[in-house]
Amino acid sequence: MTSALTILATESARTFGGSDLKQLVTDYEGSIDDITSTLVVSGYSRGLEEEADQIAITILERVGYNPRALPHMLSEMKKRLKPDGPGFARTHPDPQDRMNSIRPALAGKPDPVQPQVRHDRFVAAVR
Repeated sequence: MTSALTILATESARTFGGSDLKQLVTDYEGSIDDITSTLVVSGYSRGLEEEADQIAITILERVGYNPRALPHMLSEMKKRLKPDGPGFARTHPDPQDRMNSIRPALAGKPDPVQPQVRHDRFVAAVR
């Protein structure tokens, strides 16, 4: 199954991605196969996932979104994932562990001021 997904992803990028992407896929096909296989079979390490969550907090702050939304998103994810299920649940740390890991980084941070235009755009999108 992993091999089929790797081939599908590689060939899709080569076929539909334009000449630059086709050349990159050709040049780095072995690396792409290794990375895809590792991600599908092993998933991300706990350390990489924690680092990604910390970076997400920084990015959310820089672009003016409330980083405290991240634990809420992880909470919703926890409700929907089957702990020993296939895919994401199998290859990522438990959302509760991720929430516990980011709480110290969120402590004491002020809520960003959300521009009205962003709020209005969100409300229109979820209607």
